[in-house]
Amino acid sequence: MLINVAVSSSSSAVPPLPRWIDLPEDLTVNILQRLGAEEILMSAQAVCTTWWRVCKNPAMWCVIDLDSRQCVANKFEMICRSAVDRSQGQLVKLKLVYFEGIVLPNYIAQW
Repeated sequence: MLINVAVSSSSSAVPPLPRWIDLPEDLTVNILQRLGAEEILMSAQAVCTTWWRVCKNPAMWCVIDLDSRQCVANKFEMICRSAVDRSQGQLVKLKLVYFEGIVLPNYIAQW
């Protein structure tokens, strides 16, 4: 049995959705900020050139929340320094969980 199916191209067709790389930068920043600093620095910025550019934006780093228990072993300080550096002096809120030492706070205070 042969069934013919006709597909019409009527004006009621759903238009294609915009590509995610074409989103406005402030919206992309908002979405990526929902990731942790480690995920951004170790993964998200490598997705595409758009995300790399957005991840370099100091507005992305106004708030930094880091938990040393969730960071790759021995990477906590490097991740924190990178995040603070990326803020370029625009850091408003910093939360460090399970952190020990005085070297890193001194580095952050210099910004």
